[in-house]
Amino acid sequence: MPQKPARPHDVVAGPEVGGLTRALLGRRAETAQLRGLIDGADTAGGSLVLRGDPGIGKSALLREAIDAHPGFVDAHMELGRALLESGGDPAAAVQQFRLVLNLDPERADAHYYTGLALRKKGDLAHAFEELKAAATMAPCRVEMLRALAAAAMDAGNRAEAVLQLRRVLAWDPGDHNASSALERAVRLR
Repeated sequence: MPQKPARPHDVVAGPEVGGLTRALLGRRAETAQLRGLIDGADTAGGSLVLRGDPGIGKSALLREAIDAHPGFVDAHMELGRALLESGGDPAAAVQQFRLVLNLDPERADAHYYTGLALRKKGDLAHAFEELKAAATMAPCRVEMLRALAAAAMDAGNRAEAVLQLRRVLAWDPGDHNASSALERAVRLR
């Protein structure tokens, strides 16, 4: 099982990380910055935690990893997330997530983040489609159902929003935000 980030700005990368670690350490082992960013690889889970400040080094390191290994899916994924979460250009984030989907079309999280970025961009129809794909691939991921419900409300599809909010509440009956949103959606119908 992949390692969880220990701090909010950590990046956790997946199984293909062993070769990446060797490549990056081989090229830049002399720099203290890289040694500070690379915490280590979990050989059992194949994970790597990149330690870093949100604005210093992480994006550059991820771009370097992508340049060295264009097929490194998790680096594209994490770069897209960093772009999206930093308030950067959502179009650039969408581009990274689309690269992930080209390499691995069954990644529900890539569809999810693509949907979030498209929604942030104001492309509600495509956002809804991406979030629907994510929720279909991972029907027990409550955050995906919540995002799909919100996108449905944005698009004026109240029936879909009600359906997704009911699914959220089936998984998490104590979700007061979903309960309130469901009440509003039912009233608006």
